[in-house]
Amino acid sequence: NLFNSGSQSYFLYTTLDNLSSPGGFNNSVNFVLDNYVVYNVNQNYIINQSGIDIDGDSLHFSLTSALSTGIPAPCTYASGYSASSPFGSAGSININPISGTITFNNTMLANDVVAVRVDEYRGGQLIASSIRDMQFIFINGASGNNLPSASGVNGSSNYFTSINLCPSSTISFTVSGTDPDLTDSVHVNLKATDIT
Repeated sequence: NLFNSGSQSYFLYTTLDNLSSPGGFNNSVNFVLDNYVVYNVNQNYIINQSGIDIDGDSLHFSLTSALSTGIPAPCTYASGYSASSPFGSAGSININPISGTITFNNTMLANDVVAVRVDEYRGGQLIASSIRDMQFIFINGASGNNLPSASGVNGSSNYFTSINLCPSSTISFTVSGTDPDLTDSVHVNLKATDIT
């Protein structure tokens, strides 16, 4: 989806304002989700950026132009592609500005770059921005394989939650997974890098 894509590199760009940010300090957003993922064509996906800010700042997510190496400048997209339409007419993509949840589908085999910008606010003031490239590879998957699904926390539709605990406290919750293909197994892993 990028013009002359073979000459581009993975790009991560962050700006922090530690001088005028309320409190005088700031940590950049930490992403838990891998930036290189393989998907099947013709299937709907919902993924979350898992952008975490240990300072508790407000985050705002958006699609943005991928940046070129060297001096950061927007990459040139191939005809029919753009930052807001990185799969062109063969697919669709949307990002929730509050949660960072991305919903997408692509009907064409592809190796596309999607760039996500996260703006970080404290007390209504913009104090940091991060831009992260993600590589979306679309392949023809196993014929007849259906995607599994997972419930939200404790069987709800809530997939994102914050829980405050005292040190040495215990928490328990349930996330149930199902797969319409009865011979498949469903495994759920917790990436605990965001637990402090």
